[in-house]
Amino acid sequence: KWVKHVESLVPRFSTVYTGSTIVKKLFEAAGYKVHTIKMNLKISATEIRSLMRKGENFDNLVPEKVAVFLKKIQL
Repeated sequence: KWVKHVESLVPRFSTVYTGSTIVKKLFEAAGYKVHTIKMNLKISATEIRSLMRKGENFDNLVPEKVAVFLKKIQL
């Protein structure tokens, strides 16, 4: 159910980046390519979204490919 839920919320994708073993297993089972990333536990997703809304720099808080993707889809 989680994979279908995520698919319904975001644009079409083929690769997943996660630091969660359960998310990795779920998306791999659904046929997605999954990359494991190191989690930055000093910052929250809420904080990153807040920085993005303010137009402030968040690049150093997420992997480079994630920053590029987020900027591309203008979240």
